[in-house]
Amino acid sequence: MKKNLFLGALMLLIVSRIDAQTAIVLTESNFPILAGPFHYSVSYPKTITVRKNGVNVKWDYSFLKSDSIIKEVFLSNITNPFTKSKTAVADTGVHEFLTSNSNLSETGFYDEDKNGLYFAGDFVGSQFFSLESYFNNSSDNINVPQQNDSVRLDINHFPETSGSGHHYNVSKSLHFLWTVNSAGMSDAPSVKKTFYEIMDTVTGWGTLRVPAVSSKSIAYPVLLVRRKVITIDSYYVNNNAASKFFLIAFGIDQGAKTIDCNEYFYRAGYSNPLIIIGYGTDTTYSVPNSVLFSNDSIKQQAGIEVPDINKHDFTLYPNPASTGQVSCSFTKEGSGKWKLLIFNSIGKVFNSQIIEGDGQINTTFDISNAKAGLYFVSLLDDNGQVVANGKIDIVR
Repeated sequence: MKKNLFLGALMLLIVSRIDAQTAIVLTESNFPILAGPFHYSVSYPKTITVRKNGVNVKWDYSFLKSDSIIKEVFLSNITNPFTKSKTAVADTGVHEFLTSNSNLSETGFYDEDKNGLYFAGDFVGSQFFSLESYFNNSSDNINVPQQNDSVRLDINHFPETSGSGHHYNVSKSLHFLWTVNSAGMSDAPSVKKTFYEIMDTVTGWGTLRVPAVSSKSIAYPVLLVRRKVITIDSYYVNNNAASKFFLIAFGIDQGAKTIDCNEYFYRAGYSNPLIIIGYGTDTTYSVPNSVLFSNDSIKQQAGIEVPDINKHDFTLYPNPASTGQVSCSFTKEGSGKWKLLIFNSIGKVFNSQIIEGDGQINTTFDISNAKAGLYFVSLLDDNGQVVANGKIDIVR
């Protein structure tokens, strides 16, 4: 299974320094999931300085160059077949089934609860694969019936703080029917079982710089999470382990173990990591083989190149503000429900409100209980897309 950690575009958060005494904390309230397109730039640098662990580390990957782009589209306002919740985000993808010649289309559903963001399961539509190229018989095939496979696979387990860890085991199954005439099998009930052992460890926190399109890179407060995933695939036919006949034909090693090691730089308020460093099977995390970084994070989180930022005439006043109410005005298209989110400097949601109606909108939010400091405001449309960003300085 391709385990996605990349869920939608979200919010603005510019912080020029990080408190020397406090690590980033990812919590349910500041780690929401939203739908929408998301892009990662893939980089294969010839040399890359291996990151340092610890506290108050300054990581700088602003030198990275994009070799290719991965685009993923996430849907919302759908019913999760596993949790019956409409907060789910569906990731439609194509994943390897048996060999590189057999790719299965799956829809992965995500959700969140008090324990964090998690992968809830796969929906698989009815699919058919010919096996003629393997067994030289045009009637040999694999028939995959429609099915759901529920599995909880934690993406982030709250709270994530410096030094914390999370270790768990999960498994998932894919059912199919195998027809191989030379083996005397017709629609033989079969299953692919995948077992996962997942180990997350928070190994550091500090600030991170990612590539900027045309402006100077900004340092973000981040948490560094190291993840090791051990995967074992097993195949069964007619309730028995698949014979060597099938395993050899597809180049499969029964019970073969694979290891995948990655490091993720997370920041409060965003469910997509800013950077993912891949180490493959290197369990020492010392020789990177790929780096993925988010251009969307720059545009929508750092305030760099936010498109059409004046389109909605987004205004916050008074600014600076000292007591009482802060007013917010903007132009809204359509009658869908928009959302106004206000965050403090570590990404915790301080205030939020639903915006209805259309045209010129004037609203206020209370700051009487807010501590002095810089706060950030994001306006999201009814598709969960950030359409305007702002910041306000509260003084006492």
